[in-house]
Amino acid sequence: MPGLTEPNQTLRREDLANMLINVEAEDFPLFSIIPKGAPVKATFHEWGHDAYAPVKMGGVPDGKDVETFDDKSQRRRRIKGRIQKFRDSYGVGDIAENVSEVAGVPSEVSKSKMDSLYELKRNIEVQLGSDDDSNEDDGVDGSVTRGLGSWISASAQSDLPVPSDYRSRAAQIDTTAMASVSESTINGVLDQLYTNRKKRSRYLGVVGTALKSAISDLTKYDDGVSASVAAIRTFNQDGASKKIVATIDFYEGDTGQLELSLSSWLGYTNASGSPVQAHGDKRGYVLDIDKVEICPNRHPRHKPLEDKGGGPRGYWDALYLLKVLSPLCHGKFAATS
Repeated sequence: MPGLTEPNQTLRREDLANMLINVEAEDFPLFSIIPKGAPVKATFHEWGHDAYAPVKMGGVPDGKDVETFDDKSQRRRRIKGRIQKFRDSYGVGDIAENVSEVAGVPSEVSKSKMDSLYELKRNIEVQLGSDDDSNEDDGVDGSVTRGLGSWISASAQSDLPVPSDYRSRAAQIDTTAMASVSESTINGVLDQLYTNRKKRSRYLGVVGTALKSAISDLTKYDDGVSASVAAIRTFNQDGASKKIVATIDFYEGDTGQLELSLSSWLGYTNASGSPVQAHGDKRGYVLDIDKVEICPNRHPRHKPLEDKGGGPRGYWDALYLLKVLSPLCHGKFAATS
């Protein structure tokens, strides 16, 4: 038996690679793609909505004078929203920053500062794609801006409800289970948006992973399904690439076009101060980018705080309002299975 074995060695050095890997590398499509609107200057914000009168039919008799006059302003309504303050802070101990060495981290303060900014943007993204209604600052909980899941609703919201004549129609919101998603599922939402707008438009579809997979499966099967066997869809592809493509990133129907983008941050709610995501992988928003804005009062700002001896501290904050110009212009997929 040897006198010294490796498990009994003392003063062994660690071979720790000089790198630090973060497994999360998310994209924030809503915050990145939705246009930034004009700055808002109050916590409570309003904008106008209008519509044309219903169509008229019938002729005018010869010689008949104009006797009635339409009020062209009677369909005007106000839509209202609230601003929200987002904040993320960090702190690093004096010794942790100036004495300790951590693999892959030249400076804990610099890394914490950038992590904090990243997490602030993530929190904004979560709120944009959430089901949360707006909420007024009551001194305990701050003002909350309404998420897309609440904006695109056929029911009245609890706070600052959208006027009923400009609220989303039920057919704009599809709850088809993922196993039954078909082209008619997508076209049903696009058809209702066309009915609302009388215009064929191009939309951004921000979708969860399960919904994206269900849509990509449309490359495999036809809509027609027999009692036991789905009809296989056929398409041509260059075999020289040695690659099978079974995904859909752009869908074009008779009444609209849909460009798809994945998101991990849809369908959250803030239940008693604890964020909960339910069926976010099955959620999807069909957005007319021209009819939605993120209106800032303050873009992400960094503020260092006084070091009172314990070590450097600071925070990032931002102030935004999600402004859905017309809920009639956007659709939602909200399956629960």
